[in-house]
Amino acid sequence: MAYFNSINYFSDAGSNQPPHVGDRYTPLRRETITSLASERMFNPGKPPFSGISDRDDFCNQLSMASFGVSLAEMQKSPILKYRVSRRTPLAVASNAKRREEPQYNIPTKPIRFLDAPGISKDVFCNVMSLSKSNVLGIGMGTKLYSYDVNSREVAELFDVESSCEICSVDWYDEQRLICGDSFSQITIIDIVKGAKYSSKVDEDSSAIFSLISSTDSRTITCGTEDSQVCWVDPRIGDGSYFSSICTDSISSLKTSPSEIYLAAGCSNGDVFIYDLRNTLEPLAVLDSHGDGVLGVIWASENRLVTGGGEKKGCIDVWNIDEGRRIHTQYMNSRVTSLQLTGDGDIISTHGEPGSEIKLWNLQNNQSQLSQVASITSLTNDILSSALNPETNTLATVSYNEVIEIWKGFEKRKIGNEPVPSPGILSLDHPKNSIR
Repeated sequence: MAYFNSINYFSDAGSNQPPHVGDRYTPLRRETITSLASERMFNPGKPPFSGISDRDDFCNQLSMASFGVSLAEMQKSPILKYRVSRRTPLAVASNAKRREEPQYNIPTKPIRFLDAPGISKDVFCNVMSLSKSNVLGIGMGTKLYSYDVNSREVAELFDVESSCEICSVDWYDEQRLICGDSFSQITIIDIVKGAKYSSKVDEDSSAIFSLISSTDSRTITCGTEDSQVCWVDPRIGDGSYFSSICTDSISSLKTSPSEIYLAAGCSNGDVFIYDLRNTLEPLAVLDSHGDGVLGVIWASENRLVTGGGEKKGCIDVWNIDEGRRIHTQYMNSRVTSLQLTGDGDIISTHGEPGSEIKLWNLQNNQSQLSQVASITSLTNDILSSALNPETNTLATVSYNEVIEIWKGFEKRKIGNEPVPSPGILSLDHPKNSIR
């Protein structure tokens, strides 16, 4: 046909098919085609227009060749689709397997407020611990309490001497709670039977700022105000002391996943690494923050994360095999605690000048922190926190003696229905009180 000859004049020689163009959409106006054909292309009587009678005939054949519709059909729609190329297209991206990126359910508000009058305001104390069944152990002044997050039941468990103060709390197992006091004594309380066991840790009567129990519920490791790290077996009642060259308080303790290594953070900024199979000397001393290590967690057997600092608030990631810092995340506020979620992410809480909770993800072979979310607390100056990694329930306590209970911080996969973020039960509802 004549239009093949005319179109081929502007395309590859010898082709007997209409040109093959892209599959995009493009706006098309009749005036543009007519103008282009009459003023720039169509010249009757000269090749390649010898066989075409008039301008309208040319425009119609051009429309058929390019768009597959006549000029009259073209006028019915301002948008036309080009013909699809004969060439085999590349694989369509939508058919490729999509890599599922983790998303998170981030709470925007706490699910509960608790008044905690008399709770310690010393940032080096660790006076809260959450059990796997969501029971919060709380030391407030001379008394130890339990608060069931699910049933909201409060129980007073223990009262130390009037001149003494509870400085640290941890769960020994699901039924027994441990507290360390300012007279260097630990007490184990059975919350069901009410039985108590007490043991003196340090004859110098220094405060026990931090304590942790082993997963087999056999031993307790304590960190004291006068720089001692000690190990206690309640079954035999004796304690043994680690060699420590720290001259300041032991403010945070954490064992590695295998419970072979112990990290002890000090108030002077150092972190001591011990091999619990041989505690005569520390394996390494990490010069971390310059002042006050308030949180230590093990992301894996050879990755330690430390946080703290008042003059230099930051989070450090360490390669323990090499004994070196591999990443530092600087903050504009003091890091008051670190927690490891059930998904392996990190929660940091922050005090002055802000009052925030941040969620971090360890990337690049656990060598770099990436912030996932940041939440502003409704209280001021978070002092410490406790986390149940089984349910990702978080408790924070602030300088104004208020405990906030948060629920969330867990991953979900794309395509799953999002879990609604919990909100405050009632803003005008009076706070629950521990006492």
